[in-house]
Amino acid sequence: MRTECRYAPSNPICEVIFLASLRKIMAAKKPFLKVQCTACKTVNYFTKKSKLMADKKLEISKFCSTCKKHTVHKEGRK
Repeated sequence: MRTECRYAPSNPICEVIFLASLRKIMAAKKPFLKVQCTACKTVNYFTKKSKLMADKKLEISKFCSTCKKHTVHKEGRK
């Protein structure tokens, strides 16, 4: 006999399955951002952005392997 536990888990096994499915829904991954060099426009790095930085564009000083020097890298298009 199988019990239906889709929305209201009544036994412990159904509760574990319910919580596992709930975690999958709640744990959304952050999208990757392309970080490209401002001098030569090549995409050199990929990173994730925090929720605090969501409103402004990312700007980092990184080493560009094409230019062979440290340059400002900005968040590129998606």
